[in-house]
Amino acid sequence: SLSGVTDLTIYENDADVPDIYGIPVHAGAVVVQGGDAQQIADAIATTKNQGVSTFGRSTVVSVNSAGVPDRIHFSSRVDVPVLVTIRLSALAGFTTDIQTIVRDSVIDWINALPLGKTVGRRFLFVPAQLNGSSEAETFRLLDVLIARVGNVPGVDDMPMAYYEKASCSAGNVSVVVVP
Repeated sequence: SLSGVTDLTIYENDADVPDIYGIPVHAGAVVVQGGDAQQIADAIATTKNQGVSTFGRSTVVSVNSAGVPDRIHFSSRVDVPVLVTIRLSALAGFTTDIQTIVRDSVIDWINALPLGKTVGRRFLFVPAQLNGSSEAETFRLLDVLIARVGNVPGVDDMPMAYYEKASCSAGNVSVVVVP
């Protein structure tokens, strides 16, 4: 309910080992988008349970009602632009409109991934193939390659840190029609 905060995810590791994201034992990790750092730290400090440490990339000191300072750790969400190359072979009926539909389907799938979710290359074949649509009959999907912007698209999945969110836009997707 803080002004300027547009997204919030809370991870809690109550196990005796670090979790898959590297969050330490008996710690909470808060990931926020937007808002004032001091207000965020104060909100975390007043709502977290005693004995639960905080974990994150930012540290802000919050002073409780007794005047005791507490170092509160949290992370700001980082959007990670994804670069995609889709290679396909056109069949009868294929048009540039269908090329755009393929691109937009992949963009929508990537942008719907939750915070911290790996971009699994093999899963991108489903939205790229337009399964179940009449447009799917107008091309043969050859390959889908992905990378973080600034890298060369390849066959490896793209793991995300707990504070990272995959994002994609039309300018980052190439649909290459090969003969």
